[in-house]
Amino acid sequence: MKFHLLFCGALCLQCLSAGLAAKTMRCGVHLIGVNTSMYEVLKKCGEPTRKAGNVWYYESSTKFTREVHFDFYDKVLYVKPH
Repeated sequence: MKFHLLFCGALCLQCLSAGLAAKTMRCGVHLIGVNTSMYEVLKKCGEPTRKAGNVWYYESSTKFTREVHFDFYDKVLYVKPH
């Protein structure tokens, strides 16, 4: 029972944070959005500045960083400005 409550709580927090995050980001002429595969992100945006598990960080020339969060199926879950 405790596991179910913890799981539901974590899922709710993830949904709330995803709701506050952007749904897309631009990589040159390409647009990356929810459900884009990790392969497509790599192909269109190149190597990230750094990786931390299922979160990739892209830093622009203006030092603006975006976090790309992937789900368990290696699809974009959401993009968050950092």
